[in-house]
Amino acid sequence: MAEKERETLWCLAFLPEHELGQKAMAYEGIFKIPLGVPLRKETSPLLSMATQQIEEYFKGLRRDFSLPLAVFSSDLRLGTPFQQKVWQTLLQIPYGSTCSYGELAERLGLSRGYARAVGNACGANPLPLVIPCHRVIGTEGALGGYSGGIEKKRWLLTLEGTGKAGF
Repeated sequence: MAEKERETLWCLAFLPEHELGQKAMAYEGIFKIPLGVPLRKETSPLLSMATQQIEEYFKGLRRDFSLPLAVFSSDLRLGTPFQQKVWQTLLQIPYGSTCSYGELAERLGLSRGYARAVGNACGANPLPLVIPCHRVIGTEGALGGYSGGIEKKRWLLTLEGTGKAGF
């Protein structure tokens, strides 16, 4: 008997506003969710679970995600070994906390000089939000980059109560 394939989440992307068109609703005017997308919740238990958990996160009801992620699956390993280590370490940054790129390098057993490499690995994260790269900031408190844009990063940090809204 063949083993049943396990669904894993492999990508989460922020759509540019111009791709959403008129049919969109907003979370605080920053995060846009397209209405009438071809994939419905009912088509996949994983998509249904992911949608529910993301909605709970935005409502402040969830702090961590419990989804099967392809980036750590033995069947479909995404990213380089270094990126994998960075992404695993990002999962250890608690909700409502931040750390700098240099501090993240130190958590990986590297010197702070690897901050740029850590930042590049954060930028390659295929599951922003679920793997919380938005919690990594610059040494002087600057927000740095974010695949969804700085406004989304600021909004997420404010949602989590990190006090970083003033950036």
